[in-house]
Amino acid sequence: MAARFALNRFYREKVWERKAAAYTAIFEALHFIDNWYGKHFDAYITQRDMTDDETAKLRTASVDAEAELERRLASETWLIPDKCRLRLAKLTTDLKKREEDWFTYLDAGQATLKTATDELREMVHADLHLYSRPRVMLFRFLRRRRERKQRLKWQKQSSSLQTPKAS
Repeated sequence: MAARFALNRFYREKVWERKAAAYTAIFEALHFIDNWYGKHFDAYITQRDMTDDETAKLRTASVDAEAELERRLASETWLIPDKCRLRLAKLTTDLKKREEDWFTYLDAGQATLKTATDELREMVHADLHLYSRPRVMLFRFLRRRRERKQRLKWQKQSSSLQTPKAS
C-alpha cells in the first residue's frame, strides 16, 4: 500500500512539474508579446521614432513568443485545463483585431494582455493549488493583525497630540 501511495504521489508531482513548466513558458511568451506593445506605446507617447534594428528585434521576439505560445498550447493540450486554453484562444483572437488608429491598437493590445494575464494567473493558482485555504487564512489573519496594530498605533499618537500637557 505504501509503495502504491508513493507511486501515485510521484505521478501527481510529475504532472504538477509539467504544468508549472508549461505555465511558465506561456507567461514568458505573454511577457515578450506585451513587451512589443509596451515599447511601441512608449515610443508613440514620447513621439520618438524607433530604429529599424530595435523594431526588428521586438518583432522577432514577439513572433517567436507567439509561436512558442501556440506550440505550448498544442503540445500541452492534455495538461492545460480547458478554461485556460479557451482564455488564451480568446486572447490571441483579441490581439489580432485591428483598431482605427495606432494609439488605440497599442492601448487595446496592452489592456487585453493585462486582463488576460491577471485572469490566467488566478486560473494557474487554482490549478496548481498554490494558495491553499489554510495558507490564505493565515495570511489574512496576519495582515489584519498588522493593520490593527498600525491603527492602534495611530490612535495612540493622535490621542496624545490632542491632550494638553500640564506644565
